[in-house]
Amino acid sequence: TSGDVRRYGLDEDWLAGQGRTALGRGGVPLLERGAALTTERQPLLVVRLQTVRVPDAPIVAWHLSLAMHQRVATLGADSTRTLAQTWAAEASLGVTAARLLRASVAKTLGSQVEEFVRAWKGGREGEP
Repeated sequence: TSGDVRRYGLDEDWLAGQGRTALGRGGVPLLERGAALTTERQPLLVVRLQTVRVPDAPIVAWHLSLAMHQRVATLGADSTRTLAQTWAAEASLGVTAARLLRASVAKTLGSQVEEFVRAWKGGREGEP
């Protein structure tokens, strides 16, 4: 997030909290960030909010994306492991009055997390 939107209550902690709450409602188990980064097979879910303030107006243009990244091995003689995007929600663009930015982003992030939960549950069908 940019410093321009922190004044409206949007920062990394707020985004992470919104995401954790929505994932918890969906029944998705979570690891803390440090554990996720050191656990080889765990996916990382990345929220990215990019914003631009419209000059001389209390308006913010924004782009919100949610994507899952996992460690994968490349094929070939020199097989290497890398972090690759393996799933993404439908990204969203918006232009919002600055005072409504937090509510707009929260609603959109909630929809993107719901999309992830549906995909996650669909991929787990038949598991114990």
